[in-house]
Amino acid sequence: MRSERQIPFVFATGYGAQGIADRFRHVPALTKPYQLDELEGALHRAMAPTSGFDGSSPGKADSPGG
Repeated sequence: MRSERQIPFVFATGYGAQGIADRFRHVPALTKPYQLDELEGALHRAMAPTSGFDGSSPGKADSPGG
């Protein structure tokens, strides 16, 4: 799974945040339709070192390679 491998990703959904499992609450989510600037922001948040892709809370993840 992407989160287990620490591969950044975002959700793009027409169902909103309620359609996303609790274990993925730290993953940026876009509600369709979305604008290009919203996608850009979500991708920046997903790739930030503090995105929590190691399963920890946002702000507690180790930076890649460190």
